[in-house]
Amino acid sequence: LYTVMAGVNAFRSRGDAEKVKLGLERKYQTGGSHGPAKLGYLNIRESVGEREVASIALDPERAPLIGILFDLAATGQHTLTTLVDLATEAGLRTRASATRPSRPVSRTSLHRILRDDYYTGVVTRGGVKRPGRHEAIVDRQTFERVQAVLDAHRAGGERSQKHHHHLNGSVYCRVCGVRLGY
Repeated sequence: LYTVMAGVNAFRSRGDAEKVKLGLERKYQTGGSHGPAKLGYLNIRESVGEREVASIALDPERAPLIGILFDLAATGQHTLTTLVDLATEAGLRTRASATRPSRPVSRTSLHRILRDDYYTGVVTRGGVKRPGRHEAIVDRQTFERVQAVLDAHRAGGERSQKHHHHLNGSVYCRVCGVRLGY
């Protein structure tokens, strides 16, 4: 009896997984996105006919700041570090959750935001891009300028150099015990 019940449960579990995959694909086909909303957007519930549907709306507090950051990045006059400083000064912070308080946006998070075409109104699933139902924060032309600036900075040698030395990481300070670098 236990084996039969385990088989039935496994069959049902696989069927449920297929239903979820089909539902996500159908949502993507109609321009929807799933999961928590990206910074600058909010998860909301909309009434469509008789049903409530999960949707994405602009965050009135954070969306204008994200748009300003894209405009500043498109000029090419700011590094990621200065953009983070400007965002922090303007009050751009992550959304608080039940387990994590709100905090300033990190350099890595800002780089992900600037590289993500979701902010132009596009959703991506499996490498395929479609127009999304959510409102764009930045226009495509500004987004492309930001990508060109980021690519130019990457090719321009702004990254720190990695120095290889045979004693690197093996020499310690006797007083404080800190590992010395080359």
